[in-house]
Amino acid sequence: MKYIRTKDRVVEFNIIRKLNETTYEIEGIKDHYVHKEEIIAQADTIEELCDKFVVIIPTEKPDFVIDFAKNRQTFVMAELDVYGAIWTEWGLKYVARMNSKGVLELL
Repeated sequence: MKYIRTKDRVVEFNIIRKLNETTYEIEGIKDHYVHKEEIIAQADTIEELCDKFVVIIPTEKPDFVIDFAKNRQTFVMAELDVYGAIWTEWGLKYVARMNSKGVLELL
């Protein structure tokens, strides 16, 4: 799988087919089209497309994670909720959540 980032979401895809000079069809997501100018980035992992990672610590305020990859195992062992987020025009939006194996999954 690969991932595309637009201004307000991250989308998983198998194949992108170019329909014309400005529009792409994403295979695997029924009837989903993305205009060329909407694509900000493309990557093999969700982690590469996130702007921030937020860790939810019980009884404390959520906090940003500086180095997600370095701390991933600590978060798994402590069973903490970690979210991958992107900045949108409306603010920070969670697009992924770390599972019990330390892998980010799209929300």
